[in-house]
Amino acid sequence: MDLFTQYITVFGLKPQFTLDELSNAYRTLAMLYHPDISSDADALQKMQLINTAYDYLKQYAVSSNKESEAVSGTAQDSVYTMYKKAFSILQQAFYKYYTDGTGFTGNKNYLENQLKEAKSLFSKIIKEYPYNEWVDDAIDKINSINKWLK
Repeated sequence: MDLFTQYITVFGLKPQFTLDELSNAYRTLAMLYHPDISSDADALQKMQLINTAYDYLKQYAVSSNKESEAVSGTAQDSVYTMYKKAFSILQQAFYKYYTDGTGFTGNKNYLENQLKEAKSLFSKIIKEYPYNEWVDDAIDKINSINKWLK
């Protein structure tokens, strides 16, 4: 897997992502893996990878005016759709956990329920589809979610 594909997979993006999508994905991953808030033993290394990937993809998006080839095939599209839904649930869960626009809310029950829902979708990617580019990242997300659910 080339570097570009690896990095867009980390962020759960399609090759034709926008800067807004990249920024939103970055914030979500930062809330999931930041060493100051994550109990994951590898949080620092994961955050370093996320920062490196973000810089690379941001530079790519700014300097590139051409569209990347879209992932083809209905199975791949279904996997991506499920992955994106799970990732969106993570985004909303952490956003609402850390802020609802008025400041820190800290509704742990809400966060746990949303993390379980996202975990369920990531698990489907692993169990119901043949190995694909999203599987490794789904496994990583599940492992991190499990640490939050302890």
